[in-house]
Amino acid sequence: MKGVNLSRPIQEFSPVEKLTMDEFKKYLQAISELNTIASKIEEWCNKNIWSVVGGSQTGEAKIPFHKWPEEIRKIVVSGLKVERYKRSYYTTNAYALFVKDFLGVELENPAALVEKLSFGEDISDVDIVFGRTWFMVFVDQVFRITDFILKSASEFGVKVEPPRIVEKPIHELVEDFIQKAYEVAVGVNEFATSVWGLRKIISSYMKKVYGNVPQQILDVLGFKKLLKAKHVELWGFEDYFTRSAVYCIYRSPYSIVNNVPAPLGFFGGLSYVSDVAKREKILAEIRQLHSLATLGGAICSLSQAVWSYTRRLNDVLKKWFVEYVNLETEYIRKAWERLGVLGWGVPEYLRLSQEHHNVASEYTYFREGLAYDENGIVEHMIFREGSEDCKCGYKKESQVALVARILYDLAPAMLLGVSDVTLELRLYGRFYDNLCGDMRYGSIDPSSYEDVRALVVFFRR
Repeated sequence: MKGVNLSRPIQEFSPVEKLTMDEFKKYLQAISELNTIASKIEEWCNKNIWSVVGGSQTGEAKIPFHKWPEEIRKIVVSGLKVERYKRSYYTTNAYALFVKDFLGVELENPAALVEKLSFGEDISDVDIVFGRTWFMVFVDQVFRITDFILKSASEFGVKVEPPRIVEKPIHELVEDFIQKAYEVAVGVNEFATSVWGLRKIISSYMKKVYGNVPQQILDVLGFKKLLKAKHVELWGFEDYFTRSAVYCIYRSPYSIVNNVPAPLGFFGGLSYVSDVAKREKILAEIRQLHSLATLGGAICSLSQAVWSYTRRLNDVLKKWFVEYVNLETEYIRKAWERLGVLGWGVPEYLRLSQEHHNVASEYTYFREGLAYDENGIVEHMIFREGSEDCKCGYKKESQVALVARILYDLAPAMLLGVSDVTLELRLYGRFYDNLCGDMRYGSIDPSSYEDVRALVVFFRR
């Protein structure tokens, strides 16, 4: 598509002089613009899609052609060509295909429509089908997070002028949304990148890297002490990447982290839970896990959403935007290169976590965690037996005795974001010595869980 630049260079991590109120206001202006674009897309969907298919939570629908708004009826035939002998096909860059990829509406049988029209027949039995796309989920999440950021900033007396609203066709709104989402992401936006480094940081390491940060901006961001233990204090944002939960479904123990979109594999596994009420309970628990509380956490969550959903839209974005670059992949690549220059490597005792706990994957399974006491002394491991099972249990042996050692070992990688840790672990479905039971079974209640003080280490690779 024209007019969209998705090949922006990844910025070097340089927090100096970026964490100021003036930089925050510049960032908020971009957030306001993104929020407005997302709002206009949702308004368009409400008018042209949700009003027809039965609401914004509908996943799939098949509705007769004549019941759709005129705009949709025009879109689904845009770029539809008919050759001799009535063979129908869409041109490569047909508008109908663009809308299908991003907004999920298309003719179920283009050939049937062409044939009926050519003979003047009734087309009431020709259907337009809808399937909810990841782009629509992306827009919903971005609107939710940006709305929180703007309202929270306003409560601190930080406001920006709302952007001038210009009516645009839906394809231009989609282009503007993708462009602006890139511009506010970690690795592109310098303020967001500086905040990213604060999401989880040791106090002594922060002084070394950031120097003196104005207390006002730290208060506005919601920067607070997350953990005080023997030899270490960990600071950051309480609502982003601090808690993880293990949902075992069909022998696969999925790791769900607060305000990180659940991996695709989890949604596929959820289809094996036949009890609809149980599925709804699980989804409600996850929504609660993803609740926002701080501006800093929301800023990190927004970039995480941009990375996660553009990853899921990778093929679609490559198809329609010739300059498309996967921001997450590029940022991670450069961050690992930087760590290599510094001589940093993954500690040997974390090799298993590096292999299994990959946040940049759509199949993130729990493998190990370190349960610790109030002083940060590791008491035992929580370990999953085997590679394809839900058997989780306690083990006494551990290669490390103090949480402080892990956090100091990971400090450079956490700063850049190729590693992260959660401090609390929620285990569902305990059954005797097994700490995580399979959610498919009727005896496992998703409202019943055990919260454990445990450090789980994750990587991005």
